[in-house]
Amino acid sequence: AFSRGGIPLHALLVSGENKVLRCVSVALSAVVNLAVVVVVSCSRQLHVPRHAFWAAISLTVQLCLANWLLEMFLFSPDGGPMRTDVCFVYEIALGTVYPSLLVLTSLAGLDRYLAIRYYESYKSRMTTAKALVAMLSSVVLSAFVLNSPYWTGYESATDCLFSLVHLFAI
Repeated sequence: AFSRGGIPLHALLVSGENKVLRCVSVALSAVVNLAVVVVVSCSRQLHVPRHAFWAAISLTVQLCLANWLLEMFLFSPDGGPMRTDVCFVYEIALGTVYPSLLVLTSLAGLDRYLAIRYYESYKSRMTTAKALVAMLSSVVLSAFVLNSPYWTGYESATDCLFSLVHLFAI
């Protein structure tokens, strides 16, 4: 069953209780993540690389949770037939969002290490714009690499089949 085609993703159905838990979790975390982004964006004193990383991490966590909701609606027992466009968005996001969160968290840790270890050099060279470029380029690169099975034709992103690409995100 784990051949090139994989197993149908609709075999991973979501129960009613799980739907309620997911909706409440996403709603509460959306408030917290939005608050982080708004506070960092609106406060001039927080326009430093460290806080830019936390705002990016908050946005990425919210994208992970949005993908969680998409999964809930996609694999609902009463959801009707699978739509290939929704499967495409789900499979591309599944291989991109969570690894991006890991990359951003690693970059935030590296940023803190460099700020502590090489304080004077870091203070004079690192800017928020450089941090944003580092974050954006690392997320794009990881998305490009992790979605390579789709653009090389090895896997199909529209068939709603569980494949080896999903194992990285689970």
